Amino acid sequence: MDGRTIALAAAFAALSSPGAADWRVSGFFSERLTLEDNPDREADGGDAAAFSVTDLGLSFAAETPRGSVIFAPGVRGFVSVGDDEDPTLLPRLSSSADIRGRRGTLAASLNVTPDFVRDAQFEDSGATSANALQVDVSGAVNGSLLLDPRHSLTAGLLARGRIFTEDTVNLSNNTTFGADLGLRRAATQATTLTSSLGARLFESDDSGASQSLSLRFGFDHLATERIVLGGNLGASLTSGDGEDVTPGVVGGLTFSYAGERGSVEASLSQDVDQGSDGEVATVSALGVAVNRELTQRASLSLAGRATVRSSVFGGDAEDRQTLSLTPSFRYALTADWSTRLGYTFRASREEDEDILSNAVFLQLSYRFE
Repeated sequence: MDGRTIALAAAFAALSSPGAADWRVSGFFSERLTLEDNPDREADGGDAAAFSVTDLGLSFAAETPRGSVIFAPGVRGFVSVGDDEDPTLLPRLSSSADIRGRRGTLAASLNVTPDFVRDAQFEDSGATSANALQVDVSGAVNGSLLLDPRHSLTAGLLARGRIFTEDTVNLSNNTTFGADLGLRRAATQATTLTSSLGARLFESDDSGASQSLSLRFGFDHLATERIVLGGNLGASLTSGDGEDVTPGVVGGLTFSYAGERGSVEASLSQDVDQGSDGEVATVSALGVAVNRELTQRASLSLAGRATVRSSVFGGDAEDRQTLSLTPSFRYALTADWSTRLGYTFRASREEDEDILSNAVFLQLSYRFE
């Protein structure tokens, strides 16, 4: 996997010529300590526990007038404080490359992201599974081609795999493959109309394969120099092993504001996705992210998200509702060192049970060149 990533990055760097690449090499270190009062997400509360996540790696970046490459491999360590188990080290990777031409663009990415199951599965299945870990491997290729001054064609491929490092209750390794084809039309200088056709193939070790097709129509609108709006609405058809074809509604709205000292992003969406329990679900989500710069060194942020998951095929599966809120304060100690202090509130409801948890975290980060 790493070899293919390096080859991809090298190829994109070569294709982005002419012009000598401006290479930058840097390193990063991060230590995050979390104390949570109900890590097992029990309805009647649970025992508090502390967890540590450590990131260490390097970043190689190159840029020319026609393209760029970022390749950032590293390792992530997981420790349950006070637990007898040994620390666990897993690989992590963040990489991307793009080529910009006169009539089109081509971009690719490959990422490997390990995480605690109890954090990554909060919105999905709600599983905690003690100190179990999961690794997400995702890759995508996206391109656009200018057909004429007002029309452009877009296309994309994606692949995602989820692997669990140990047996977890009701969870199974799964994969998602997808393809998208779209057309963009510039209606005015500020407004672009969009249409897209998408296909997804979901596969799970325990639940077999399911397929989903969607057709969407939407828009992107530059309201002001600081405000961007977007939206789409469409229909989906989903089928699975032994299941009838089920129609559904998909779509979303986005809002973003970029100020001199702060930003606001909000989104509302509904889509079809596969859960780690093998269930294909309709996922409705509302997300908000606010950032405010207080001084050159200090900033405040607030991230909030609410979701509702319901089975596409119905049956006995109960809807799962979640809410998470994370306010945090970041302070740059020096040009290279920074610290972040935050709090996370989580609430979920499933099968008429309300589960609450509270966590505080402290993160120390260092970047060097």
